[in-house]
Amino acid sequence: MRPKWFWAFVFLIMALSSQSFASDIRASFDIGYGGMGATSTTGSQRNEGPIVFALGADYSFDPRIAIGIEERRSYDLNLGSLVGVTNLLSRWYFITPQPSSSLLNDKTSLVQKNISPYLMGAVGLMQASIASRNLALESDINMIGMSITGAVGAEYQVWQNAGLRLELGFGQTALGSTGTGQLLYFNLGAYLCL
Repeated sequence: MRPKWFWAFVFLIMALSSQSFASDIRASFDIGYGGMGATSTTGSQRNEGPIVFALGADYSFDPRIAIGIEERRSYDLNLGSLVGVTNLLSRWYFITPQPSSSLLNDKTSLVQKNISPYLMGAVGLMQASIASRNLALESDINMIGMSITGAVGAEYQVWQNAGLRLELGFGQTALGSTGTGQLLYFNLGAYLCL
């Protein structure tokens, strides 16, 4: 079940989209290598990976700033447990504006194709629920807390309404945690302009 702020943010993006151009809202999917480590208040510690994937959406306020929401998960092929973070994020395109496409008239469109590096900062809710493999040696881990995530990445518009994204990021629990968690990932993904 998602927290109320998650749905409020989704509603905000949808409300802003009614006054936007076609390329102002983007949906994305990333997958890559990484993992998450979690430590419970009892001292139990576990790592999960090597797969990290994310689903997200963002809205462009101007050519250099976007805000969004993402759900990023770490997955262990052996356990199938639940470890991840839900983030409210902001991307700043510091060298070149973010990729975009604009409809000039009914038959012509303009696509800006360049590599657009960015810095991403996010706050969110990190959670981990990892069952123990051997109850005699270790206990279950259940951890939840506010987190801060930072990333560096680049985007490239491949087609008129779609592009590629490469991102390297790190996240850590910061406040109100029932344990500690860390997330490190290197993902390749795609986005679609809605």
